[in-house]
Amino acid sequence: MATKNGKRMGRAKRAKESRGTSSPQISHILHKRQLEDVVNSILYDRMPQVTGKDGRNALAIVMALYKSCKSGKPEKVDAI
Repeated sequence: MATKNGKRMGRAKRAKESRGTSSPQISHILHKRQLEDVVNSILYDRMPQVTGKDGRNALAIVMALYKSCKSGKPEKVDAI
């Protein structure tokens, strides 16, 4: 259980302390850069560094991870 100043914190308190991220050290900067890249790709008629296919692939991995956690077994990543 996480502690703050040596005191135990419940799950809700930890969630509030982390401000919605899994770690308080995670910054919004990388999301900001990715969104700026998408906007610039539209403005300058070029492909973004991270494509929609990249996003779908990442989502397929996360969905397989959730499925594996629920089933307790390894799960295959759905083909995209």
